[in-house]
Amino acid sequence: MKKVLVIAFIFPPLGGSGVQRTLNFVKYLPEFAWQPYVVCSDDPHVFGDGLDPSLLEEIPASVKVWRRPLVNPLGYRRRLQKFLGLEPRGQIAHSAAGSSQAAQPEGFAAGWLRRLFRVLTLPLAPFEFPPVDPALYWSLAILPGCLNIIRQERIDLIYTTSFPYSDHLTGCLLKRLTGRPWVADFRDPWSGNPGARSTGWRFHIDRRLEKLVLQTADRVVGVTPSYTRDLHRLASRRAAGDFVTIENGYDPLDFTAGTSPAIAAERPQKAPRPVVLAHVGRLYNGTALSFLEALAQLGPGERELVCRFTGGLAPVESAWLEDHPLPIQVQSLPRQSHARALAEMRSSGFLLLFALGENGRSGHYPGKLFEYMASGTPILLVGPQGDAADLLIRSGTGIFVPAGDRGAVLDLLRRLTAD
Repeated sequence: MKKVLVIAFIFPPLGGSGVQRTLNFVKYLPEFAWQPYVVCSDDPHVFGDGLDPSLLEEIPASVKVWRRPLVNPLGYRRRLQKFLGLEPRGQIAHSAAGSSQAAQPEGFAAGWLRRLFRVLTLPLAPFEFPPVDPALYWSLAILPGCLNIIRQERIDLIYTTSFPYSDHLTGCLLKRLTGRPWVADFRDPWSGNPGARSTGWRFHIDRRLEKLVLQTADRVVGVTPSYTRDLHRLASRRAAGDFVTIENGYDPLDFTAGTSPAIAAERPQKAPRPVVLAHVGRLYNGTALSFLEALAQLGPGERELVCRFTGGLAPVESAWLEDHPLPIQVQSLPRQSHARALAEMRSSGFLLLFALGENGRSGHYPGKLFEYMASGTPILLVGPQGDAADLLIRSGTGIFVPAGDRGAVLDLLRRLTAD
C-alpha cells in the first residue's frame, strides 16, 4: 500500500460537521490501497466544536494518529501578566461584577507598572491573534515531527485539509523540504470565505499565502464546482486539471440498522402535529435571521410549528430573539453526538438549511447537506440561489426559498401548517 500523511487540525475526538469529511477519507482510503498516517490537534475548544468521543470508534485500527497540543507562545505573556497582578483594569472590575460598588482606585506604583507592561508588550499585539487563523503556531510547531514521520514511515503523499487554513502552510513547507507530492483539500474558501473573511492587512497576508498554496500544491480539491472554479481563478496560470471537485457526502453505514443504536431501519412515524422544523448542527452567524423574521409574522391560527435548533443558535439570532418574542416555540438545544444528530434528522418533520450569503451566486454546500439528503426528511433551504439550491431541486429532496423574500418564506410556513 502507498502511504499518505494526513494533516488535519480537526479530527476525532473533536466533533462538528467539519470532521466528517476527513474522518471518512481516513476510514475508506485503505480500500483504495492508501494507508493514512494522521497528525491532528487535541484541543477541543479553539474552534468551538467540542468533543464527540463516539467518532473514535470509526477510525480503523491500522491508522496511526499523532495528536499534538495547540501551540500559542503568547499564552505565556498572559500568564505572566496574571502572575504579576497586572491584568487590565476592565478584567479586574469584571471579576468583581457581583458587587455594585465601584472599583477602588489603584495605587500609583501598580498603575505605572501596568502601563509599562502594556507599552513593552505592545509590539506583540499583532501576534496575539495571528493572520491566517489561531492554528498558525501549531502548524509550524508540528513541522519537525511531520518531517520525522515522512522519513521513518516513507510517506508517498502529503494531504492537508482546511479549515483551519494553517494546515496548508505545513503542507507547503513539507513539499518544499521533502519534494513529496502534495494535495490541498479546501472544505471552505479561504480569503473569499463569506463567513470568516479577514480585513485590512490580515486579508492581504491571507490572499498572498492562499495564492502560494494554490500555486505550489500538486492538486487542489474543492467541495463544490463553484468553489473549485474560484480557487483556480486565483492561480489561473495552472492547468484546470490540477483543480478537482470532490463533493461532501455521507457514510451509508451511518444509516444502516444495527450500526448505531440511534439509527432505526425506517424513519420513525411522526405525529402530524406539531410540525417540527429542525436545524441540526452549527448555525453560521446571521444566516437564519430572515427566517426568524418571517416566523414573527405568523398569525394566531398558524402556530402549530416548533422550530428546533439542535446545536444552538448563533449570536445574531440569539440577540434578535431576546428582543422579538415569536408566536411559536423556538428550542435551542446543545450540540449532540453524531449518532444522535442523525437520529434528530430522521425524526423531524422538515429540516432547515441555511446557506451563506455571497455576492451573486452562492457556491456554498453546508457540511450537513448530504446527510440531510440521506435522512429522507424533506429539506427547506433558506438562502441565496446557488449550488446547494440547484442540488436540492435536481435531486427532489427539498425546497428552496430566497432568504430575502420574507413573503415566500411566510407563504411556505403557512402551507406547512395547512397540509
